[in-house]
Amino acid sequence: MTKWLVLTTLLLLGLSLNANAQAEHNTAPILWERYKISEKQLSIEFPKMPVVIARAVGCSDSEKTSYFAYAAEAAYELTIVSKPKQRIQVNCRNVKTFNEGLLVSRLAEIRSPGGVDEASGFEDGRQVYRFSGKTGTRWVYSDIKNNRWIEVAVLRREDVESKDQRFFSSLKFAADRGQEIGIGAETTLGDEGIELTPNPMSVQDPNKDRINVVARPLAMYTDQARKANVQGTVVLRIEFLANGSVGNIDVVKGLPEGLTENAMAAAKKIVFLPTRVRGKKVNTTLTFQYGFTIY
Repeated sequence: MTKWLVLTTLLLLGLSLNANAQAEHNTAPILWERYKISEKQLSIEFPKMPVVIARAVGCSDSEKTSYFAYAAEAAYELTIVSKPKQRIQVNCRNVKTFNEGLLVSRLAEIRSPGGVDEASGFEDGRQVYRFSGKTGTRWVYSDIKNNRWIEVAVLRREDVESKDQRFFSSLKFAADRGQEIGIGAETTLGDEGIELTPNPMSVQDPNKDRINVVARPLAMYTDQARKANVQGTVVLRIEFLANGSVGNIDVVKGLPEGLTENAMAAAKKIVFLPTRVRGKKVNTTLTFQYGFTIY
């Protein structure tokens, strides 16, 4: 038992040190370039190579692939919701078929918080719904004839000026040029040259802007863990840096068979707007849990 505890401790320490070393290189200059997704016949400009977050949509025969890039306190998103080539196996009694009804439900979801202005029109024969509010803008393109819809969004702080017009106008339903995104960046890329200021927890600032987590990828099971029937929760202490990247990741509680590593890989792709104190971006450390359950 003692030998097992020693080995486990060394493994967790190694994972933490590895994450700390990688955190030093998680930045990139803001350089707007065209990126393409050849398989989807789409291209768009991003300020950096985006991270890719893909998952099935719960209780529906559809899949969702999102592309996120952070730059200057704004998150730029391209999301494709589509009917998969092969039916997805989900543990639901009733599975919703991919059709226009799913899009109608999604539009209702966007409208539900209220406080957004809405307009609609047509571009290149596709209907587009435009939603705008104080902290973000989202356009939804109906492309149901091709078994999909496309969402383009910018999420930001209320007082931040983002490159909305450039981003939205750059979307092309073609992939004839641009850098292939492929699997995307390994981690969310922060801005270069930003001071990594610790969060002064003692400061009680009524104007403090807490961290805004825009996207949190799920951690995937491994085949080895399923075969070994490994279930439980991985607990990570994650540092969210002032530059918009994920910093040090410490393992509070791990699981074997690759589950700890998968949780850490998912944590690196969290997209967020950094905490601000008195208008200054600061680092924040939070504890996240990743649950693994075999149904």
